Amino acid sequence: MDQKRLLAETLRWYRGKSVLVTGSSGYLGSKLVRLLAGVRCEIHCVDRLPEKRGPGEAAASLHFHRADIRKKTALAKLAAGADVVFHFAAQTSAQEADADPAGDFRLNVLPLFNMLEACRAGAAKPIIVFASTVTAYGVNPRLPVNESEADQPITVYDVHKVAAEKYLLNYCARGLARGAALRLA
Repeated sequence: MDQKRLLAETLRWYRGKSVLVTGSSGYLGSKLVRLLAGVRCEIHCVDRLPEKRGPGEAAASLHFHRADIRKKTALAKLAAGADVVFHFAAQTSAQEADADPAGDFRLNVLPLFNMLEACRAGAAKPIIVFASTVTAYGVNPRLPVNESEADQPITVYDVHKVAAEKYLLNYCARGLARGAALRLA
């Protein structure tokens, strides 16, 4: 199947769905929102400073929410009403994570944990796609790195991304959530 047809079929799946995108004005989030804007779906864009404009003409119904994702209830209601959550919001500096490990934990682990707890407490179980990092594998002399490699996080940032992944995998294994982590380069 060619890539254009695969993309069209994938986007068709989102018709009529409610999609939550955290970090919607960041690099990944903004690209995803633009891509999904052509689909008749409902998109909830969540960010500290959400864009107040949509990506031009949109078939999608766009909703912009300003939220502090560190707060327990900030995402609970939106996630409960979503079919799919793309959790892209994060603090991405290894230096900042090393300088303030507790602050990094509150930004890179706690929001996903709270979302998972909301799934456990409620009946809704959206598909959660979590943006993690390939650096969770550490420095590996063999490239490309594949999923069979052991986690060897080096920085606090990497440790927190792995911790968030493990929470997601644990909740999915127990049937309390559905989702996957993407280890992005």
